[in-house]
Amino acid sequence: MKPKIVKEIEAILGKGFELNLPKNNLDPIAGVMGIHKDYPKYALDEHGQLVGLNLAMTQLDDDQWSRITELLKRDQVRLQALNLNENKLTTFSLSSGLEQLSSLDVDDNPLELLPEEIKGKDAVLRFFKDLLKQGASELFEVKMLIVGEGETGKTTLWNLLQNRDHPVPDNSQKSTVGIQIKEGWKFIHLDRPNDQFLVNLWDFGGQDIQYMTHQFFLTRRSFYVLMADGRREVANFAYWLQIIELLGCNKAVEVPLPVLVVLNEKGNPIAKMPYDPETVKKAYPKLKIIKREVDFAKKEDGRLEAMTKTVKEILCHQIDHLPLTIPSFWNNVRQRLYSLRKTINHIDSEKYAAICEEEGISDRQQQDDLSQLLHDLGVILHFREDIHLKDFIILNPQWAVNAVYEIMKHEKVKIINQGRFDQELLQRIWTEKGYTTKEQSKLLNLMLKNNLEVCFRAREENREIFIAPQLLPEIKPVGLEWEETPETLRYIYHYPFMPKGIIGRLIVRLHENIESNDQGKVVWENGAIIEKEHCRAQVQFLDDKVQGRQIIKIEVQGEKVENRKNVLRDVRQQLEAIHRRSFPALRVFQKVPCNCDICKELSESFEHDFHQLLANREKNGDAAQSQCGKSFEGVPVKKLLEGVFTLSREQDPQGITNDYHFYLNLDPTIEEDIRDIKKGVGQIQDDTKNIKNDTQNIITRQAHQQEFLNALLVYAGKHRIKLNEIYAKVDETAGRETDLERINTILEESLDRYMAQLPTSAEIVQKWQETKTKLPHQPDGKWKFKLKLPFVFGEIEKELSWDSMAALKMIRRELGAFRKGEKTLQQLFVEDDDD
Repeated sequence: MKPKIVKEIEAILGKGFELNLPKNNLDPIAGVMGIHKDYPKYALDEHGQLVGLNLAMTQLDDDQWSRITELLKRDQVRLQALNLNENKLTTFSLSSGLEQLSSLDVDDNPLELLPEEIKGKDAVLRFFKDLLKQGASELFEVKMLIVGEGETGKTTLWNLLQNRDHPVPDNSQKSTVGIQIKEGWKFIHLDRPNDQFLVNLWDFGGQDIQYMTHQFFLTRRSFYVLMADGRREVANFAYWLQIIELLGCNKAVEVPLPVLVVLNEKGNPIAKMPYDPETVKKAYPKLKIIKREVDFAKKEDGRLEAMTKTVKEILCHQIDHLPLTIPSFWNNVRQRLYSLRKTINHIDSEKYAAICEEEGISDRQQQDDLSQLLHDLGVILHFREDIHLKDFIILNPQWAVNAVYEIMKHEKVKIINQGRFDQELLQRIWTEKGYTTKEQSKLLNLMLKNNLEVCFRAREENREIFIAPQLLPEIKPVGLEWEETPETLRYIYHYPFMPKGIIGRLIVRLHENIESNDQGKVVWENGAIIEKEHCRAQVQFLDDKVQGRQIIKIEVQGEKVENRKNVLRDVRQQLEAIHRRSFPALRVFQKVPCNCDICKELSESFEHDFHQLLANREKNGDAAQSQCGKSFEGVPVKKLLEGVFTLSREQDPQGITNDYHFYLNLDPTIEEDIRDIKKGVGQIQDDTKNIKNDTQNIITRQAHQQEFLNALLVYAGKHRIKLNEIYAKVDETAGRETDLERINTILEESLDRYMAQLPTSAEIVQKWQETKTKLPHQPDGKWKFKLKLPFVFGEIEKELSWDSMAALKMIRRELGAFRKGEKTLQQLFVEDDDD
């Protein structure tokens, strides 16, 4: 019988929603968290008290949730698990009855309080618990990013916003190379006289070598000012609008992002904005362009003051993510770090932990949450996932950025060596600029793969050097031979808009397999030759003027088809990891070259859209065909996909998950784990019909049987720990919440089907009564049998010598060894014991 409070919650939900107990009620907390559309659930403890509530996808709004929380307070309910995924909540906090939560899911709600930088369900729960414990601090703080081409007046604006009396022109002023950061431009909030607005000014240089790091600093929690020069045509104006829209906006934008476009007339009173307002409005719907004209040399005309006022009005009234709400102790740590950076540029993790503990944050995981938030906000730089940098917390981003650009702009690196430099040159440049040996080691790692990705290690002429792809010659090395063959595997990424630096970062990620010849590594600014698995691959960026597009083209040659496909897979995974990490909203079209008889003879074959092929096959199965635009023949979709991918059972788009998009977009570091999950789910589905036959070999009394199965189900719960670790990896690297929900749904549904088909104790005993006379009795007086049950990570197989209590004690002992970390899962359920 349902508790009264559950019926009352059903009445609040209305719409015909009925709350049910999880099908697997042996683990009520885990069972209640799984997401099923139109299937709200509740969980009870052994005393019949409500401990879990799942109202996911019930269209729950703030008013309904407020009424439900009143019920929880009235009955003094202490929930341990709460799932509110995919609803309409704009406000949420931990109130009475929610302090004991161990599991919380509020994803896919338009919550106003939760900073988007707090990622992962565990981190979100810790954040709300810290708010409850510490109270909240509201911050009005923003990065103001001044961007545009070189010599448009960005640095002048940067100086005048801080000091109206700064001389114009300033003959001592040099063109910005890198990024100039000025923190602490403060003014009183226009609507809240008790609150101070803090603006951190970031002046981006316009030289080409600086484009490579824009994606690490141009973030959504920023205000953008785009400078235009009234005396010359600005060819890259469209680029800046596109990069701001890409990096500054979410995929779904309700309120357009304000962008201030400043035309610096520079003595030309008839200068005009270098764009058509109506065209820009249609082309960039996520941006709200606010234009102002000014001549910085004419301070008396009042336009400089008017522009400054406009900046303040935009910041106070049009930045939708402010104020930022964080726990009070977190703000205390933030203030301490701001103070420290006045005298030192970096600290180690021990010093950071000590500051956190002094401010009341003693939990290591909470310290990491705060570090990640401050990194995402640009307050600090802390690459915690890099083993070489996790102990290196940069308090002054300007100091670190300057170090990188000192190398990239140095004449010997950039012009004489064209992107190549050795350790000796690196040390000499940095030592002259005051960087210590220990700092140099850390900064070098900052420039390598998985961090800023501006260079990679290589061996040439029997010595170790570093190569920065973006500084290499643009033209492919002389004498490089690449002949097209009918067996060449080809794949194309088409970018309607391509941020600069992607091909350079891809080369850095692939550097370990770059081919070498007598002249050194076969690499140039826009491409490289890869050697891997007895294959040779050419990966290059091409500005396709004929078709008016920019592409990254991947071509693979080799004797074995499977090896060619594996190399393509590895290149694609690295490229898509760059997309996910830095450009999650980037539009990319993937193209599969046609393999019909006509196209095989052409130098440029027709290209089929990859995602249209997937949709076609999902609808029409193996009969699906795609028309070639050159032969006008129907080409089997399966043939096209098999031309570039290995479609095994685990990878087939019509296989276990029917979601090839997800499989192909996995981060390579977690691909194998997810593949194991999919394989395990398939085994569960295939094998459950045989479970009753398998369990007839279980020999013991009913009570012992029930206890033994319960122990196994507890072990199944242990799998959830492993899955949560995998989910955390996915969440950190991908951020693709919809895919996480899909995995949850697949596993939950499969486990539900599995549990439903498990025999009851009574069925086991009945089967035992029917078969016990037929079982072999061993000379030692014990029964011998093997237990096989499918679980998520494979089949559990254990040979037991059964004599009731002894066997039960053995199982308990081994499970205890696993919990203590004395045995692994493989040792526990696969490997034989010595005894």
